[in-house]
Amino acid sequence: MKLLIDKLKLELLLERRRENINKNDSGADVFFAGFSFFLSTACAEFKDIWIISGSSIKTISIILGIGFSIRGIYMVINDNLNKYTHLDLGREITDLNEIQHRFSLVAIKDTFNEHPNRFLLYYDERWDCKFFFSYKTVDNDEENIKNRLSHELKINSSQISTEFKTEKIQKKFSVSHNEDRVYDHRVYYAEISEYKDNITKDEFEIDGKKFFWMTIQQMERDKRIAEINSDVVGLIKGVIG
Repeated sequence: MKLLIDKLKLELLLERRRENINKNDSGADVFFAGFSFFLSTACAEFKDIWIISGSSIKTISIILGIGFSIRGIYMVINDNLNKYTHLDLGREITDLNEIQHRFSLVAIKDTFNEHPNRFLLYYDERWDCKFFFSYKTVDNDEENIKNRLSHELKINSSQISTEFKTEKIQKKFSVSHNEDRVYDHRVYYAEISEYKDNITKDEFEIDGKKFFWMTIQQMERDKRIAEINSDVVGLIKGVIG
């Protein structure tokens, strides 16, 4: 998965989490070090040093050992209550991602013709526009594409082959949100090995959904496509032609 992150936002996150990232001492280590020091001093005998008696030195050492042990226990409790791992940092970095939409675009050519030069588009009534097939990108992307095309075109998925072509991050104006948004488009080329007669027509309909075979030039001359989907047409044209 690609990420698009503002450098300043990333730097601010790393600065905010600096103590968590640079934390080297664990509470358990501090506790065991302090407790070991306490045991060793409790069992040892200390000689007088100048005017300081050995018993005073021993008492101070025991207090220090107990203090470090208590600090270690506090650190263990605090670490467990406020546990922050590399996984947490990874999630916070991912949350900075500015890509709002991930779509897989599918280009199908009229390979039933001797010289294929048209692509299969569908008509969307809501947008009053013809589009390339587009599905939300998922982990098992190619399998999902085959299943979706199989359902829409009433073709067995075994007769559909897909080939990943490219991935491109694009910023474009979203008409529905009335703002610029960042899209991650994956482009696939799909081939159908066996066409039913109805699908080879210039225009056809399946389950009330309309489909059209169009050349890139026809798409570029279509005012509605040029208005809201020219970037996708340009992307397909550059990758597949």
